[in-house]
Amino acid sequence: MLQFQSKLNENTGEISEVKYAFYKGLFFKIVPSTVSKHYHLTIRGSLAKYYNNGEHNAFDFDMNMLEETIKELQNTFKVNPNKAILQNFELGANIKLDKPIKSIIRGIRAYQSSCFGQLKTEEIFDGKQLKRQEYNVKVYDKSIVIPKDTENLLRIELAVKSTKLARKHNIKVLADILKLENLNSIKLLLIGVWRDIIFYDKGAKLRKMTPRQRQKWLFLCDATNWETFSRAQRFKAKKTFHELKHEFCTSNTQVDVLQLLVQKLEVLSANNRLKNGNALRNFSKSKSERFTHLDKDVKRYLSDDVKIHKEITLKKAPIKRRKCMVCKTSIAKKRASTKYCSKSCNNRNNYKARKKKLKKNIKGTVKL
Repeated sequence: MLQFQSKLNENTGEISEVKYAFYKGLFFKIVPSTVSKHYHLTIRGSLAKYYNNGEHNAFDFDMNMLEETIKELQNTFKVNPNKAILQNFELGANIKLDKPIKSIIRGIRAYQSSCFGQLKTEEIFDGKQLKRQEYNVKVYDKSIVIPKDTENLLRIELAVKSTKLARKHNIKVLADILKLENLNSIKLLLIGVWRDIIFYDKGAKLRKMTPRQRQKWLFLCDATNWETFSRAQRFKAKKTFHELKHEFCTSNTQVDVLQLLVQKLEVLSANNRLKNGNALRNFSKSKSERFTHLDKDVKRYLSDDVKIHKEITLKKAPIKRRKCMVCKTSIAKKRASTKYCSKSCNNRNNYKARKKKLKKNIKGTVKL
């Protein structure tokens, strides 16, 4: 089934001992051990693409499909899921939206002290990615790699590239990703990143802002500025950004995408194998191996952690309704340090203070 190849050195005529093969979207590599006579096998690629006979992976790859794929690898290539070490993996979801994908991608600004860089797929800049030491977060337009009749498919995924991070979530071997409690903890990491990113796509009422507010807003919308903040400055800047966004921005895109992401991850991780499901189309024609589409009756299979996910929304900072110290009119649109609505109120308050101080001095005077 697999046709392995080796590289030939044209100068020396030496044939490399490293062998490799490609099969249905997977890359197989055999490397001789440096400490023994054994060989190491490395498999890299998309399990969803392998499940789809080597075609695209732009579809919902759920837990039942993952389980069947791992069984297929075990039966066909003798891969032991309890011993196969998982070095890195990706977890994500495809979300169908009625909004332009490009506008959502442009709305992504920063996360903590990091900026999102450009993501290139098939020579096309179609998204953004956040590179961290232990993981990467990618947000891109999945519609580019699928047939043209499907549009507006947003892909949000987390690529775990550190075994240390994977072990924190009890994921060491291939069989560990079949355990829902392990995947649920990884899901919370992905959801938390999207929830906490600095995001703005449209709908800011700049004309209603004061010059000071407009200056702050434009400064915070520049992603490069977040890289220069200290931890305390970032906390204050994030609070100011959400206050301005809550008061002057009408877009709910970030919250809407967050809710869709939570729902789709919950659907994909639900394991609802039933006897009356549909026959597996790619691996086996046996009537005993069946699965059910997860978009049907999904409410029956929601796990306990979905109660936590439903409560995950952006916390909008409360707006302080400030008033003038003299006439009690609203000064909410003025800068935070302002105490009076006008110069006349300021003079009136100072006059009262001077008069009060003068009376106090007169009472304290001793007549000789």
